[in-house]
Order: sequence, then structure tokens, then C-alpha cells
Amino acid sequence: MRAVISKLFADVRRRKLQTVVIMLVVLLSSGAATLALSLIVESDAPYDRAFQRANGPHLVLTFDAHRTSKSRLRQTAVARVVTAAAGPWPVVETAMVPVVRNQGRAGGPAPFSPTLDAVVVGRSNPRPAVDRITIESGTWARSLGGLDVSRSAADQLGLSVGQTVRFPDAPGRPTFRVVGIADSISPVASVWMPPESVRRLAGPHSPLEYQMAYRVRQFSTGAELRADTQAIASRLAAGTLLSSSDYLQVKQAADIISAVMIPFLLSFSLFALAAATLIVANVVSGVVVGSYREIGVMKSVGFTPRQITWEILGQVLAPAIIGSVVGITVGTLASRPFLESTAHALGLPAATTVVGPVDGLVLSLIMGVCLMAGLVPALRAGRLTAMAAITMGTAPGAQGGSTLGRLLSQSPLPRTVSLGLEQAISRPLRSLMTTGSIVVGVATLVFALSLHLSLGQVAAHLDRSSYAQLEFGFPTVPIGAKLKSGFALPPQPSRSRVAHVFSTNPSVARFVDEAQSSVLASGIAEPIQYYAYQGASRWLGYAIISGRWFERPGEVVAPTRMLTQAHLHVGGTVFVRMGARSRRLHIVGEILDQTGNDLLLRGSWTTLRSIDPTSRINSYELQVRQGSDPSAVAQALAQTLEPNGPNAFNIDVRGTSTDGAFILFNGVIAALALILISIAAAGVFNTVILATREKARDLAVLKAVGMAPFQVVAMVLSSTAILGLIAGPFGIPAGQELHRQVIQLMGRAASGTRIPPSFFNLIDRRGLALLALSGVLIAVLGAWPPSQWAASKRAGEVLQSE
Repeated sequence: MRAVISKLFADVRRRKLQTVVIMLVVLLSSGAATLALSLIVESDAPYDRAFQRANGPHLVLTFDAHRTSKSRLRQTAVARVVTAAAGPWPVVETAMVPVVRNQGRAGGPAPFSPTLDAVVVGRSNPRPAVDRITIESGTWARSLGGLDVSRSAADQLGLSVGQTVRFPDAPGRPTFRVVGIADSISPVASVWMPPESVRRLAGPHSPLEYQMAYRVRQFSTGAELRADTQAIASRLAAGTLLSSSDYLQVKQAADIISAVMIPFLLSFSLFALAAATLIVANVVSGVVVGSYREIGVMKSVGFTPRQITWEILGQVLAPAIIGSVVGITVGTLASRPFLESTAHALGLPAATTVVGPVDGLVLSLIMGVCLMAGLVPALRAGRLTAMAAITMGTAPGAQGGSTLGRLLSQSPLPRTVSLGLEQAISRPLRSLMTTGSIVVGVATLVFALSLHLSLGQVAAHLDRSSYAQLEFGFPTVPIGAKLKSGFALPPQPSRSRVAHVFSTNPSVARFVDEAQSSVLASGIAEPIQYYAYQGASRWLGYAIISGRWFERPGEVVAPTRMLTQAHLHVGGTVFVRMGARSRRLHIVGEILDQTGNDLLLRGSWTTLRSIDPTSRINSYELQVRQGSDPSAVAQALAQTLEPNGPNAFNIDVRGTSTDGAFILFNGVIAALALILISIAAAGVFNTVILATREKARDLAVLKAVGMAPFQVVAMVLSSTAILGLIAGPFGIPAGQELHRQVIQLMGRAASGTRIPPSFFNLIDRRGLALLALSGVLIAVLGAWPPSQWAASKRAGEVLQSE
């Protein structure tokens, strides 16, 4: 065994380039796998882990401060269903805007600032028994002039530590300084400040409330949580409970995003392992072919077949272990920013994923791949007899390609190109494995680009910021609900006045009136929302999966989940009822729509009026003309409609921020695609190195008879360019099909929706032609360094060594 180990270390030191290639490929593969699997682990029940770390509340209840006291609320903590509680904390719901220091031109209008309807909670301690808050940056607000904002609120308003915000609806319009960015597992709060400061914000439009956080005994289902809420509220006077939020609602949103990530992360991991398998198998085959004479000598001096097999495998496994350790370390460090982005996209506190299991799994997978890839050629070498091995190692090179070489020499191709093509075909198995690694690279590029374009389409049609940039909505109170004490809805401008202002503004391209009501639909037990439009509405940006957009009264469109749950289909009918009125509606289209719980219908206002005569227009969506600033248009319209202040409308300016989930997806896609393309180029590099070393004597002869260095480079590059040209037509359909399957899995994981056909095949023919040539580019990039080595090697040195 000592002789095997000595020979192994000698070969590893002697074959430095082969060792470096294996280390590089394994390093990249293990790094990509570590990054992908770390994100998969973080995406597997991320909310549950964050909830456990923060000792999160199962229920967050808000109470009317005028109907109860803090002492009475503390008594609810001993209810039979409660296991732990925190609070009560004073709460105020009020508008918050950032203070803009640069007011522009003197005498000009104040710049338009985004407004947030903030839930301000008074806490003196960020880490109570329930719902511990994570401080991401800055400090916790302890003075009366400071506050902490949630990460989502900071993103929405563009806030950072040190900036100032104003509460325009509070008495005295007070200002506060942002001293920290914080996150809570329960996103019912957007601002935290000392309790004394919260009481200063209470006013006629923002009555004081109390908030309590509870952990309960039974929390597996929504029904259990509703029963727990009722048990707690029963200890107080009727009407004291104002609102409730349970953790299942938040968990569902976080789990949807995490479930969407897993399909494409697994795809990249499999790509990396497949490429590593092909390249390592290629390396080991090259070692065996280049060591026939040496293997024969080893057998002659007493090495057994098993020892030879393990000695060859050791030449792979030794650098693979080093590459894996380095790659796993790099992948773990690289995953930290992505893990923080994942937590941000999921709306959770920063992650602290344990990396030990991931590192162990990646190490096992990579070493298993290397072992299996090298086992077949190593076993073949072990079975060779000493005579056969020595004969193959000393015999002249194979002439299998000579006939083809004569045909190529008679072709009109330049001689350097024909020699390169002959070299590529002289080792068909090696060329096949190299082509396979290039196919992986091309497929990765097609898959990543297609996924990026599809995600862009999904994002554009879900937030619709490129279709309707503005929404003006009237504050409404549901039928049967009561206004909070001291609060009154502001007067609303007439519909005719609103329409006149919108239609006469030159920056408004078009707008549509909207209304909505809760109705009962056949096949759905719970009430659903009916969204109604008056006027042309096809432009709103709801992508059609099948069928068409509604055009006439009595026609509706619905998202996939609505159709699936109610056992409906495009072309069928659904009965809709409200009170004593009912109507049969025709389903003419299936749309991509993630509003609410995806149980809804969209149709004309005429249809809604026939079911609910009391319905009223309550919002407007507007599309601004190209080149216009939506914020400036919103400001101008608001000043015209509301000269005395923004009271009647809730104005939403879309497109001011990008969804963190889509930023995360695109970042991960770009990083993993770059790694996998590098792996494919490394595979080509390895093949060309093996080929140029095996053909060193032939290259020296060619140089001796007059071949110039640039011709050597052209010959070497042409031998791999043909493989890249072959790989393109195979890699493109492979990447397209994988994209189709993964994007459909992502849609089903997100909300059971299908994907519109227009979201597939987004790369045009010219783009596909360029991607087909990307295989040539990958091949040339991988072959360029060894081609330079072959061109610079002196012919005399090679021939003398022979």
C-alpha cells in the first residue's frame, strides 16, 4: 500500500496541469452546488425557522383603547388557550411621508413624496417574551424623537438611518428621525417608537388602539386560530376587538416565494453535477490513455489490478477533495449575501442557516460524482495486461482518422482547419464528452436567459407598473362595518369631475373606472371579489392564459385557481349571486392574476350593477404617456382634485420599487449561469490540453516544415469550434424545454396558476442564432490558453525529447 501512496503523490506532483483542471472543475461545481443547496435549505420552511428564532406570535390582536384598559388586556394573557403573550402596546394607524430636504426651485411646487399608511407601535423593548424584533441596522429608538422602521417600509419610502419622516395627519404634524431599520416576524407593524411618542400621534383621524401578541395552544389551522381569537375576545366587552392577524396568513406568502425558488435551484445543481461528471470522466480517460506504457511497467513490477485502479482514482480524488473543500468554503461565503437577500425578499429577519449539513451533502455528492466518473476508465486500466498496456503505450498513434483526414485534405477548407477537424474526430469518445459539457453550457445560457425574460414578464404583469402607473382610490368602509371613534370619511369628488380632470390632463394616456363587490359564485363556498370596469380595460396588463378578455356585459375572466377550485373552464358558465339577485355569467378567458387569494372574477360594471345596484366606482387606474413622470403626474392631478390637501384619495404610484423576490431570482440565475459556463469552458480546456500534449510530436513536425504559430492556434481552435458548433443545436432545445418545465413548476408552486403561452419562447430567431454560436464561443474561450501554449512550444525541444 505504501508503494501505491508514493506513486500516487508522485503522479499528482508530476501531472500538475491535470491536477489543477480537476481542482478547478470540482471547485466551481461544489461552489455552485453549495450556493444552490444553501438557498434551497433556506427556502425550505424559512418562515418556520424565523418564527421559532423570534418566538413569534400566532395571533396579533388590535383593541379599541376607548373600550378597554391596559390592565384588562393583560388579563387576557391568562386565557385557557394562551401559552404566552406580550403587550399591550399603544398603536396608531396614520400616514407617514419622508421629509424631502431639497425643495427644488424657489417658489415651485413641493416634490411629490410617497406616502405610507403606517401602523405605529409603541415598544420600549425590542425583545419581549413574544415577537422579538431584529435590528438590521442602526439602534433601537429610546428617545422621544426617534423611531425604527421595518425593512419593507424603508424600501417603500426609500428611507435609511438618519433620515427624517413626518406624520401629516397627526396633531402638530410632528417629525421624527429614523434611528434604525428593524424586522419583525409579524408584519402588522411598520414603525416602532417609544410608547409616549405614539400617544402624541393619536388624533381624530388616528384614534389610539392597543396591540397584543399571543402564542396559543392550537394553531395548526385557520379554524383553530379563529376559535382562539374568539376565546380571547370573549373576555372583553363586545366591540373591543378591532382586527386580528394570524401567522398562517404571513407564512403562506413566505412559503410561496420559497417554493418558487426550489425548481430552478435544483436545475442549476443538476447542471453543475452533470458537467462535472463529463469533465472528470474525460480527465481520467486522458490519464489512462496517456499512461498505457506506465501502467504496463507498474504491472510488470508487481502492482495488482486493484492497486492500479485505486492509484488512478487517487489522482482524481486527491485534487477533488482539495477543490471541494475550497469550493464549499467559497460557496458558503458567497451564499451569505444571497441568504440575506432571500430573507429580505421573504419579508423575514436575517437568516442564520446552519451550513454544516449542506457542506456535508455537497462534499458527499461531489466525491461520489468524481468516484463514479473515474471508476470505469480506472477499472479498464486495472484489467489491462502488462503486455497489452506496454504495446498500446509504445505503438504509433491511432490512424482511425486517416481516411477522413485524406478526405478533409482534399476539401476546399484551409489546411489548418482540416487538420483541426481531423484532430477533433480522432478521439470520438473524448470529443463526445467535450461536446456534452458544451451542451450543458449552451443549455445553461438558454435556460438562464429564458428564465430571466419570463420572470420579467411575470413581474410586469403582476405589478402592472408598465401598464397602469397610477391608482386613485377612495377610502371605503365595508357594508355593516363601523367607523372608528372620531373618524369620518372625507368628501369625495364627483365621478364626472374626476373623469374631466383625468381626460384633460395631457400626461394621462388613458384611465378606467373600477368598482368591486363581494359576491357568491357557484362552486365556491366563501364569498369572492368581483372587479368591475367601466370603459376599455384590456390595456390593464392581465396576461391571457387561454381565451380572451371580456368585451360585453355578461362576460367575465378568472385566474387559474378560481377555475380549478370551482371546476370551471373557459367557455363555461358560472352563477353569481348577491342577496336575492343572481346572474349566469360566461367565462371567456383565463388570466394570470395573483390578487388576494386568487378567487375572483373580472368583468364589466354593467354586469356588476345588475347583481349589486348599490355598487359605486371606488377607484381609477391610469396610464401615463411615455416620457411622463408618474410621480409628477400624480402630484398635478392631486393638486387639481384636492387643492386643500390629500384627503379624498389614496394615491398609489407604481413602479417606484422593484420586487425583492425578482431581484433575488435574477441575481441567483446570473451567478449560477456564470459558474456553469465557466465549468463548460474548463471542460474544453482540459480536452485541448490532453489533445495538444498527445499530439506534441505531430505539432512539432508541422512547425518544422513551416507552420506558423498563428496557424497552430487556428488549427487548435478549429478542432474545438466544430464541437461548439455541434453542441449549439442540442443545447438550445434542451435549455428551452427545461425552462418550460421549470417555469410551469414555479407557477404551480406559487399559487397553482398556469403560465401564459406568451411567456415562453421569448428569445427571437436572431437571439437563438447567437445562442447557437455561444457553443463556439465557449469552446474557443476554453481552447485559447492551450492553443497559445501549443503555438509557443519550440519544435526542437519537443523533437529532441522524443
